Amino acid sequence: MSGLMRVTSRSKNENSFFDRFLTPHLTLVEFWVCYESALEAQRHKQSKLNSDNKHSEIPRKTKLNLEVHASEMYSHNIFKDFQTELVSALSDYRFKDVEKINEIKIYILTDLQMPNKS
Repeated sequence: MSGLMRVTSRSKNENSFFDRFLTPHLTLVEFWVCYESALEAQRHKQSKLNSDNKHSEIPRKTKLNLEVHASEMYSHNIFKDFQTELVSALSDYRFKDVEKINEIKIYILTDLQMPNKS
């Protein structure tokens, strides 16, 4: 059964992870026990990452609600990438106007690098 798992579209990373727990010569019962152990190890690792993220917070660089929301939703690594892009965008653009359609705010930006076409 574990040999069949390798032919699925699962990524190389997941195959590598499960290969540490499974061998091609397992009975169905042994496979199921090993598979459950692998999933439990994965859940434990994810739980630890989630716990670590809640105890250490990356300082925010803006007061935008978007950054606050991203800091709560993303892992630290993804948030750092997002924050870098956000700060970079804020240095290249300025808010020009805000339109409100229904309950949705649309921010109109002006590019500081491009000359005004007035």
